[in-house]
Amino acid sequence: MTPSSSTRAPELTADGAQPEPAGTAKTTKVRNTRALLAVRSTSVPAAHAVRPQPRSRSRRRTFHADPARPALSSRELEILRLLADGASNPDISRALYISRRTAEHHVEHILTKLAVTSRTAAVAYALTHELLS
Repeated sequence: MTPSSSTRAPELTADGAQPEPAGTAKTTKVRNTRALLAVRSTSVPAAHAVRPQPRSRSRRRTFHADPARPALSSRELEILRLLADGASNPDISRALYISRRTAEHHVEHILTKLAVTSRTAAVAYALTHELLS
């Protein structure tokens, strides 16, 4: 009498459970996970390791011809010109078709980049360093 597949003792997995039938989604997922873990566990020599390059968060054009000069985007320079004309945040938002809060954020970023504490100081800095030419 030959043993049939139904009389054979089932193979057990490492945790003692019976395996799922081949081709089911669960077994495929387990197989893929095991393969991924096997790949991760192999070490790569440091000379061959590839580190991802940091991605630039902004693709905006910035102006910084002089390394001592802060890099302001074209939008920030546009807002700085409006500040020089005496525009308030609501005036800036209406002129550029942006929200008032976005105009406030732009002004805050300009003040931070120029290391000044007021709008007047930002305009004075811009005129002194010829940023508005």
